[in-house]
Amino acid sequence: MKITRTILLILAAVAIIGVFRKASAAEPRFSVSPYAALKTANIDGQSTFGSGLDAGFSVNPFVSIHAAATAFDTDGWRSSVVDEGELFAKATLAKFADEALSIYVKAGTVYEFNEREWGIAPGAGVELRLSKNVSLAGDYTVRAYWNGKEKDSLVRALVSFKF
Repeated sequence: MKITRTILLILAAVAIIGVFRKASAAEPRFSVSPYAALKTANIDGQSTFGSGLDAGFSVNPFVSIHAAATAFDTDGWRSSVVDEGELFAKATLAKFADEALSIYVKAGTVYEFNEREWGIAPGAGVELRLSKNVSLAGDYTVRAYWNGKEKDSLVRALVSFKF
């Protein structure tokens, strides 16, 4: 009885070690990306600088879900802490150069807290992977709002840390 129990404990320990080794060798699932942003009113109008933070979760190697919060330089950075939030899905279309360079599309919804406006936000971007856990990215998004507010666009430059 003791031998059977000991063998079962050893097999369970080996299985647990195998699972953790496999999980640590897998691709990173979470990402945190600080970014600089440039919002342009009416797509070709006046631009406003901003910065923000993007948090993402990879569903699989090609699709991820993200939430982003942005603050803009309005009134000398005296407006609210977060001027707008965005929730979107990102899908990788193609990978090049041994998967170091990828092209992606994104689509989701945006909410402007100051004006209480909801909108849709389709876009596209490019990501350059510097290592397994660090990459640089840039994307462009056109945003159209439900309540008749003028369209605008957002360009972001991101540094992404994956873990």
